[in-house]
Amino acid sequence: MESLLCGHSLCDAMLYIPEDKVIFMGDLLFVDCHPTFFEESNPQKWIHILKEVERMDIDIAIPGHGSVGTKINFLQVIDYIHNLTTIAQKNNEIETIPLPNDYKNWPSPQIYHQNVKTLKELLHC
Repeated sequence: MESLLCGHSLCDAMLYIPEDKVIFMGDLLFVDCHPTFFEESNPQKWIHILKEVERMDIDIAIPGHGSVGTKINFLQVIDYIHNLTTIAQKNNEIETIPLPNDYKNWPSPQIYHQNVKTLKELLHC
C-alpha cells in the first residue's frame, strides 16, 4: 500500500472495506468540488493512485470533501488534474484564465486559480 501514498499530501490515507465494497478516500477524492494542491502534492502520483483504486471492487467512495461518490468521481478528479496541468503549462497569466464550464457550479471557485498557480510551481513552468 506504500505505493498508494503521497499523491494529494504526505499524509494520504484510505480505508477499504471489501465485503461492503466501500472505500474511504480522505483527501485523495473530492466530489463535485475543487481538489486542493499543496507544495507536497504529486499530481502524477495522485492520478496513479486513483487509477489503481478504480480497479478495485468498489460501489461507494467516501471522499474527503463533497458528497458520497462512486468510481466515476475518480475519473473526474483525474480529468481535473490533467486539465489543470495543461492549463498551467500553457498559461502565464493565471488570473485571466476563465473558470471552465465543468467547474462553474463547484463551490469556492477561487481554489481553481490557486491550484493552477500551485501546479505551475510544482511543474516548474
